Amino acid sequence: MNRFVDSSGASAHARFGALVNESKGRARFLSVEVRVGDYNLDNGNFASSGDTAGALPHSLPLDDDEAVIRREAWSATDRAYKAALDELEKKKAHRKTQTADAAQAASFSQEKPVVSGEMTPPSVPDGTAFPALARKLSAIFRESPSVQADQVRLSADSSLRILLTSEGTRVVSSRSSASFHASCTAQADDGMKLSHAIDLRARDVAARRDRGPGRRSNTHNLNSIDRSMACMMYWRNVDAG
Repeated sequence: MNRFVDSSGASAHARFGALVNESKGRARFLSVEVRVGDYNLDNGNFASSGDTAGALPHSLPLDDDEAVIRREAWSATDRAYKAALDELEKKKAHRKTQTADAAQAASFSQEKPVVSGEMTPPSVPDGTAFPALARKLSAIFRESPSVQADQVRLSADSSLRILLTSEGTRVVSSRSSASFHASCTAQADDGMKLSHAIDLRARDVAARRDRGPGRRSNTHNLNSIDRSMACMMYWRNVDAG
């Protein structure tokens, strides 16, 4: 069973109107799971201290070079196959030390192959406007003397996922998302720390330069946080007095 993931993402993080960091990247991974034996007894559902490298994600080239990708995939599959053979032998040896159970379930069930989804990669997040937008939104907190710390994060990501099995199953799925996080902290006159935060997330969106977390709605949300923090501090100080 092979799991292929091609993911892209972009993000920006700012505090008090200054950009702290920004990132943009892409990655491809292949996870290979090999089952050896038969449906009644295979290497699955058994943990040992042996090599599990075959089950770990294996990075793939970003270039669409078929020959190189095939070689990387074969290398990952070969390691997983050898690890599976070793695991099966250990499982057989372990069973010999156990009391036989006639009602013991088979290692794997036989199911009809599933084919679903289309090979339609989602749009790659641009993120070009994220740094400027993060600066603008976080600068709202700079106007409030009561705020001691703040952070604003904007991010978008997309991924294409493919699941393949030797029995004919092929499931393809793609998704994209955009998220917005803002938080701030203040301190009341009696020393108590006060904090407030909002998190917004949208799934299956086109994270292009002209889209993603909305400027107008997020500005409104941050102004609401600022007002809420002021109210929290006022009532905290009233109670303390």
